[in-house]
Parts: sequence; C-alpha cells; structure tokens
Amino acid sequence: MKYDIPAPKINIKEFCKKNPRLVRGRKKHQIYASYKIWKKKHNHKWWTWYNGYLKSQAWFEKKEAVHKRAEYTCEICKTATSFQVHHLTYERVGNENMEDLIAVCASCHEELHNRKVAT
Repeated sequence: MKYDIPAPKINIKEFCKKNPRLVRGRKKHQIYASYKIWKKKHNHKWWTWYNGYLKSQAWFEKKEAVHKRAEYTCEICKTATSFQVHHLTYERVGNENMEDLIAVCASCHEELHNRKVAT
C-alpha cells in the first residue's frame, strides 16, 4: 500500500531559507533527505492518506506486532508501558519494515518528535 505523494510548491532553495535549523551543519544528501521528508509532512493529501492508514487493519496488525516484540515496554526508557508506535523513517510508510518502527510510551514519543524539530 504505497502512496504517490505530490510535492508541495516549494523548491529546495526556498526550503533551506525557511528552515535553517534543518540544514545548518548538514551535508547535501542530508539536506535533500530532510527536504523530501518535509515535503511529505507538509502535504495535505499525504496527511489525509496517512491518517486513514493509521486507522487501517494493516496498521493495527503491524502496531500490535511491534508492541509484542517489545513486550509492551517502551523501547526508549525501558520502564513505561508502550501505547504508541513511532516511525524511525517515513521512507516506507504504508510498507514499513519492522525495524522502521519502535514501541514507545507517550512521553518518549513526544520527546522523539521534539528532538527532530530541534535538530
């Protein structure tokens, strides 16, 4: 279940100007990878599809498998019960490998997303 994601109307030069924290100190290939992820995240059609995917039976089964693998324990803090699953990459969303996903508690999940924004 792969989705062809149309790109938002912003080029990579504009992206670099508008997102200096995402490009500072990074190599070209890293900047381009951040740009591709940014385009996906800022695309309404993608988000509509993604939110539907998170309600699907396929996602439910994958999520349950991740929780079972982690024995329902957060894979970050190793103490709290995991109630959420975090994507380590969005490259294969809808067709994730098990190693693309980790079981997390709400607190660690929020911290992971805050860390990405601060990078």
